[in-house]
Amino acid sequence: GILASRTGNIRLPLYVGMGLCSFNAAFTATLVPEPRARDNGRRRDLDLARANPVGAVKLLARSKLLVALSASYFCTWVAHSGLQVNWINFTDYKFGWGAATSGASLAFMGLLVAAMPKLVIPRLGVQRSLRYGILALALANLLLAVVPASLVGAALGVVALGSIVFPATLAVMTMQVDQSEVGAMQGAADTVKTLTTAIAYPFMSCIFGFSISDKAPVKFPGTSLLVGSLMMMISYIIVHFLVLKKNMNTKMK
Repeated sequence: GILASRTGNIRLPLYVGMGLCSFNAAFTATLVPEPRARDNGRRRDLDLARANPVGAVKLLARSKLLVALSASYFCTWVAHSGLQVNWINFTDYKFGWGAATSGASLAFMGLLVAAMPKLVIPRLGVQRSLRYGILALALANLLLAVVPASLVGAALGVVALGSIVFPATLAVMTMQVDQSEVGAMQGAADTVKTLTTAIAYPFMSCIFGFSISDKAPVKFPGTSLLVGSLMMMISYIIVHFLVLKKNMNTKMK
């Protein structure tokens, strides 16, 4: 946002993002060491028959716990997609922010999100991080829908706290498979994320567009955020009753 507003080139942020992604890919391919030795007897070779969305679904359908976690992860990404896709338009419509201010707020949130899991998860543990992360994101979406501009920073702090739900969910999911399948499980979870965002981005955009249109009974730009808060509560119900309460796997600590 800052780059676009300062230079007047709306494509520049895309070029920068493309360059960073290319650098990341090159860095990973050439300098990041293989975390698992080839001679440990447990490494799997790439199987193209499994490395696809259908194979991912089969892996996630292996147990009731994984199905429940996948459903929770789906709800979480629906909610988070609404925040991502509508943030610039939401802040511009409600607060009159430009691209620079909105971009700075996203950068602020990004820094908090990067730091929060490392600070919080070791102290809370995986189970409580999963539970409290979901509740924090539900509260954050609700707050962002209603608070004035002066309190947006505090609400973004709650969003950052809620971000612990993503690594916590992945941790619980990978606990359910053998070490040789950890990479496959992470890929399956990323498939859920990708498919969910492909659906949720246009869905949440339509909700925001309708909520500020003349067709809406009451113009309320935070409607998509309220939907996100509701999705997080559904995620919490799934996790509480189908994952944590039943304690379906003794590997969960």
